[in-house]
Amino acid sequence: MPSPFIAFLRERKLPLVVLAAALSLSQGAIAADAPLTLTEAQRLTVMRSRQLPAQDHAADAATDMSVAVGQLPDPVIKFGVENLPVDGPMRFSQTDDFMTMRSVGIMQKIPRADKRRYVSERYQREAEKDAVPLTLDRAVDVALSGNPGLAKINARARALAEVPSQVGTLPDPVLSLNVLNAPVDTFSLSQEAMTQTQVGIGFTLPFPGKLSLREQAAGFEAKAARFDVDEMRLVLIRNVRTTWWNLFYLDRATSIVQRNQALLRQFVKIAESKYKTGQGMQSDVLLGQVELTKLLDIEISLRALRQSQTAALNALLDRRAETQVILPTQVDKFLPNIPDMEQFRKTALDARPVLSSQRNALEAARTRVALAKKDYYPDFKLGVSYGFRDGNNPNGSARANVASLMFSMNLPIFTDTKQDRALGQRNADVMKEEYGLQDRTLQVDTEIAQALADYRGSHEQASLFKTGIIPQAKQTTASMLAAYQVSKVDFLNLIRAQVTLYNYETQYWKALSSGWQAWARLEAAIGVTIPQSIQHDTAIKTDTEISHE
Repeated sequence: MPSPFIAFLRERKLPLVVLAAALSLSQGAIAADAPLTLTEAQRLTVMRSRQLPAQDHAADAATDMSVAVGQLPDPVIKFGVENLPVDGPMRFSQTDDFMTMRSVGIMQKIPRADKRRYVSERYQREAEKDAVPLTLDRAVDVALSGNPGLAKINARARALAEVPSQVGTLPDPVLSLNVLNAPVDTFSLSQEAMTQTQVGIGFTLPFPGKLSLREQAAGFEAKAARFDVDEMRLVLIRNVRTTWWNLFYLDRATSIVQRNQALLRQFVKIAESKYKTGQGMQSDVLLGQVELTKLLDIEISLRALRQSQTAALNALLDRRAETQVILPTQVDKFLPNIPDMEQFRKTALDARPVLSSQRNALEAARTRVALAKKDYYPDFKLGVSYGFRDGNNPNGSARANVASLMFSMNLPIFTDTKQDRALGQRNADVMKEEYGLQDRTLQVDTEIAQALADYRGSHEQASLFKTGIIPQAKQTTASMLAAYQVSKVDFLNLIRAQVTLYNYETQYWKALSSGWQAWARLEAAIGVTIPQSIQHDTAIKTDTEISHE
């Protein structure tokens, strides 16, 4: 025989999930000797939760450590026996050998004061990070100053900036010291007239124009690397902002869940009062407890998501994954209106670093084509030497020293298998970079269009929820609560109205955070900061301010 509560739910044609939850709840209340009440469940949840105490202890530990590391290390006391003989007639004797001694001493390490101060300040900053709210601008500054990925690509750009002058400079001259035509039977430097000790210097001279083309190509590649750094900076700022706003939404959603839990507790108390006086049904009390349990489940999910997003943000900021992140409770920001996409596209073509990088890569490829054409011409080598001769001529006169001048060049005669293939390779590289530029331009257009569409949708949703849906839902809930207290509205409709209001408030904050995430993606796609003074009409307010409207 089904309970009155189950019959009550069946009459209202609720989903099977709710029926199953209600049946389980009613059976548990009947079968258990000491049923777990909602209040007890909440008390156990808070008591057994380790997240908040862990965060508090982490901040305390960092503060205590900042004091400890600034002190001198503990002194070390030493006891020992030195120079103890281990063999012979005086083996293991501490008195027979004059070098044997028992020693006692104390040792103190004294690190430099600036080193101890630096370590102490580092832990102090770590403790302050756990306590000071992390604003959006501060998060961006921390990421730009400490992100290892950005530092890596910045180091690569600095390395490539050193290349152009290297490849544009003549090869180092070659100094030679030689002994020529020495007789191998006596190795005498004066026996033969052809024997000489020679010193010389040689130069490699590339064909005119090759060095300048190499320097130009390396210069374009260095510029492309600098633009890659700027692009990485845009991507990093975008990722920090989107993650930060996601965390902000999760905080607001958690706050709304907690506020709705308090309201539902009030509803349950009202239902219990009416049930005790015979004006209500027990099913109303059970239904309220089921909805409260659902909100507890939602809160657990939100906290798990926040931990995941916190770890992601800490990774961008080059901090430990478990570092606590506290966000401000209020953010004075607006969702501004923005101009059309065509204006953004024109700006992106000039300002987006990835497009500038691709253009410089294209110019570098074209320069290497010109350099490949120069390889059809020879390079030259020029050398000068001076030879010293010992001994005398047959007429008794001293042998004269000699000078030599040498000139050589390579002969590019295998053009069909070498130069022609190299030129074909460079032409293919140009095609690759041209297609890459076209592809990047299309990607930028797509990113702008997608971000702009997402922003406009979130902008309209936020305005609709703030000015229309949420105020109406609040009025409906307040009216139903008043009507329920005088038994003109059943408890199920009151619960539905409150759950609907909760969903609308959560969707409002989701729309706002999604709007600012889309704004961050839009700025990254354009390559510049969009002036927020275009037009302001949708303000972000805290859930406390919304509840008072």
